[in-house]
Amino acid sequence: MKLNRLTPLQYFELRTPIWNNGQWVVGLNIDLIKKHNKVEITYIRKKDGRRSFPIPYYFDGDRLKTEKFPVQVVKGGIRLALIPLNSMPYLEPEDSTETQDLNIKPVAEQIKLI
Repeated sequence: MKLNRLTPLQYFELRTPIWNNGQWVVGLNIDLIKKHNKVEITYIRKKDGRRSFPIPYYFDGDRLKTEKFPVQVVKGGIRLALIPLNSMPYLEPEDSTETQDLNIKPVAEQIKLI
């Protein structure tokens, strides 16, 4: 799938993912999830100063209707959908400099970043 530069994306910038039952998950506010969502994790390793998750991830908001995700309620009654990172494809910029299109790489093509 390919998104063009005019496709509206809901942007989630997270400090760190959550380690939950042997897998990395991200908690996204259910009320803020749109059709197209970009999830960027900004955690930086202290030993070498690089980001542990350098590539942003993509989440299709329609998956909330078709799949069951665990829900965690945090302070203020905010409901977070806990989505496994290994089920989210990542966004990769198009090689062309003319357009800022984004390619969504399938989960099977992702490299292990951790």
